[in-house]
Amino acid sequence: MLSNGVQRSSCVFAMVLAIVSGSCVRAIITTRDTPIQCEVSRAECIAENSAAGCATYGPLETLRGTTCYNPSADGTMDDRCRQAFCQRPEANQWATYDYKACSATGTAADPNLLPKVGVCLTPPAGSSTFRADYIQRSRICTPSGPGNASCSSLDVDPPPPPQAKVACPIFLTDTTAVNFGPMNPSSDRRDRIVEFLRVVPIANPAAECPGLSTSTRTSQLTAGTFATAAAGATSVNVSLTRGFAKLGELCDVEVCDIVSLDSLRADVANMTIAGAQITNAVVTLGPAAPLTLIPDPDGGGSGFAAHSLKFLVQGKVNGGEEIYRAENDRPWRLDTTGGNFRLTGSLTFLATDATGRLLPVNINADVRGTPATPQNQQCANFTSLQRLFGFEDVQDWTSSQANLSLVTNPVTQGCGALGVQGQGYMPIKGGTFVTAGLPVSAALSTDLFIPNNQPNQSWLGALQMYLSCPSGNVFNQYIGQVELTGKPQNAFSTLRFPLPTAVRDTLLRNLNDCFFSYALNVNQTNRTWILDNLRFTP
Repeated sequence: MLSNGVQRSSCVFAMVLAIVSGSCVRAIITTRDTPIQCEVSRAECIAENSAAGCATYGPLETLRGTTCYNPSADGTMDDRCRQAFCQRPEANQWATYDYKACSATGTAADPNLLPKVGVCLTPPAGSSTFRADYIQRSRICTPSGPGNASCSSLDVDPPPPPQAKVACPIFLTDTTAVNFGPMNPSSDRRDRIVEFLRVVPIANPAAECPGLSTSTRTSQLTAGTFATAAAGATSVNVSLTRGFAKLGELCDVEVCDIVSLDSLRADVANMTIAGAQITNAVVTLGPAAPLTLIPDPDGGGSGFAAHSLKFLVQGKVNGGEEIYRAENDRPWRLDTTGGNFRLTGSLTFLATDATGRLLPVNINADVRGTPATPQNQQCANFTSLQRLFGFEDVQDWTSSQANLSLVTNPVTQGCGALGVQGQGYMPIKGGTFVTAGLPVSAALSTDLFIPNNQPNQSWLGALQMYLSCPSGNVFNQYIGQVELTGKPQNAFSTLRFPLPTAVRDTLLRNLNDCFFSYALNVNQTNRTWILDNLRFTP
């Protein structure tokens, strides 16, 4: 039966419940934790009166249903059944009169046996998302004069032959049994009672539940300390430079509910732990992780089961490129209160120390974020080509002569740029891309930030650009050079490289392993040069 006066759960997984007259409505969660079966005999009102409430009662109706029972608060099972099916407000939230000659007895219901009748049920083992097929009984009351109404006998809705409706999907925020409702009947319906026919776990609610759609909620991660890393006797704080997280949502016409962590990216500030220098590290999430229930002696909540978060850690360790895979061996918690983002948990992965020996690293993470600004949301949705050409990820660029770093300010577009430190002739190689679909035009342009404190004002240097496509037998195809002398310092300048015919022809071929490279030839400044926003221009 339906419970009254219960606030909607504040958990991440808000409840989604039953379909009434073809539309989705929300469910409410109670703290009752044991389903019991009730045998009910009650007289139904067949004529309403605005003054008397119910003017005429019909014969006794025999009903069966289940409700949630808390032995520490509800008295006996019979007491709970009478409260649920005979008394106000649970038995009928939309009328003020009581049932006459109502009796109810309760017996324990096996929560592992499905189907069962009623509106109290325990989730199938190992599943937090499922559909429930049900038949709903109710009374139809039609106006018969001012303040009066005539009501039918309790009947199946829709009328016989019974047709099962579908509550889909249902997200459970607790491992105990729950009451669903209210069912929001139309004004001519009274005394609804639900008989559940079956409960079926579902893997893809958007595909299996009519009327639902998917959406994404993006959070920008808060810069600063977000974890501690311990290796051996050493423990250091781990800081975040920039990052974002995308939460998958399932939506009906009213509201969206979070169902998964679809992606996460965290650019980590350089650090040293146990003699290992870690630079240009980035943590990304592999496959999307479904949100589930996390049992906890101090109170359960929503989060991610053990081994469901599969991270890829990429960066340099003592100057050498390294890639690690790590996953949570314990559940992680997720909190999105107030629209914010907080992911907490711990994991262990194997790195190497300065001598090359394996080094277990224990991470305790507390990742926080806020709703993404329009700019950060755009950055989070960049394609891989947009990220490459936008210099968004330092990991896409390599150099044997320069120190490369992620720069978040200043930039000319997006949310990141490529910092370059060094002197003399510094080749910089980019990641590969596919030529199909490129908007090839007359020129390529790149923004370059020229730092001040130049030691030789009469010659600031030059930037060269090349194209390689090994599968097309193209290697270091020269694009051009732009002189930097005379360009403003401590500011960005747009450098335009007209495309030679040979380069243009190469880019118009169907090749899948092309890459651009630069050569920055400058004086030593001990400052950072910045590359940003590679694009085709007229």
